[in-house]
Amino acid sequence: MALTLGWAEGQKHLESAVTELGPVLKPLPLSRSLWEQFERLEKQVLLRDPALWQVTGIMVREFHLNVVTDLKANCYLLIPSGLYSLYVQQEPPFGRDVDGAYPHTRYDIAAAARCLALDEWTACVFHLMRAAELALRHLARQLHIKYVDIRDWAEILRDVDGVLKVMENKPKTTQRNRRLKYYGIARTELSGFRVAWRNHVMHSRDTYNEKEAAAIYGHVERLMQHLATRLTE
Repeated sequence: MALTLGWAEGQKHLESAVTELGPVLKPLPLSRSLWEQFERLEKQVLLRDPALWQVTGIMVREFHLNVVTDLKANCYLLIPSGLYSLYVQQEPPFGRDVDGAYPHTRYDIAAAARCLALDEWTACVFHLMRAAELALRHLARQLHIKYVDIRDWAEILRDVDGVLKVMENKPKTTQRNRRLKYYGIARTELSGFRVAWRNHVMHSRDTYNEKEAAAIYGHVERLMQHLATRLTE
């Protein structure tokens, strides 16, 4: 490079390259010895001594080979751009309303989103059903159903049906109609989840592919967003 550009021009390019390289290397899983080698290379370049140009070139080549060796020792995952937000989660996957209304489901919703991004589709459905179960128990408490923490889905849903039946027989008012719609939608969805997915994934009966996991993810997301509207009693 010095022969074609002249030493001064070559030195300028090398200094610029080393300066830009530091921030690029920072997030990489490089060894301490490699960082020490990079620091020596930086000092060498900043000496700006034409007599050391050949030595500097050797140091650059050695550093390049060592970086490649270090990086080959690790395993890397590629997250497609369309799924990147599910993995990084700069915002709650189901939205801030759900995150605020149901903080106890936060762990499983976040895990489900990451699993979807990582092609762990059955694990995604598993976490979605855990989140849905927590939502069911919260819903039952809103309806003043007792012992929800020690009872299964079917038992809780039967009690929800009983409460909704009593509610349905009350005089028709705007509030009564709104409550029936809010709880009725949730009850229907949760009952469907139990039969279609929850029992199967929890008891290791089924595995799921990408299309199925994405569809179930959307179902649970819509349910949680519906529940997060937090019907005013």
